[in-house]
Amino acid sequence: MNSDQEEEAKEKNIAEERNNRTITIPEDDYKWRKYGKKYIHKIKKFRSYFRCVNKNCKARKKVEWPPNEPNSIDIAYEGDHNHRALVGRSENEEAAIAANQYDLATQMFGSRT
Repeated sequence: MNSDQEEEAKEKNIAEERNNRTITIPEDDYKWRKYGKKYIHKIKKFRSYFRCVNKNCKARKKVEWPPNEPNSIDIAYEGDHNHRALVGRSENEEAAIAANQYDLATQMFGSRT
C-alpha cells in the first residue's frame, strides 16, 4: 500500500468513526441490492452503488453523502425500470402478474392457484 492509499484509508476510517451513523435512504417503490461503497476524495463524500433486484432490469442508483452530514444525501438514477414497482410483492408474484397481464380471466377473477 503506498502513502496515498494509506492516507485515503486513514481519512475514510476517521470519517466513519467520527459519525458512526446509518444514513436513511428514502423509499422509491423499488427493491435495490447494494453492490459497492467508496469514499470519493475530490468531492469528500461517500458513495454507495445499488442495482435493481429484478434480474432483467438495468436500473441503477448512486447515493452520495458527506461524512459530516449523513442526512444530506444525493440520489442519482441511471436507466429505467422495465417492470412495475416491487415493494410489497415477491419476485414470484411480480413474474406471475407480468405473465398474466393480458389474460382477461385472471384480471377479472384472480389467479386460480
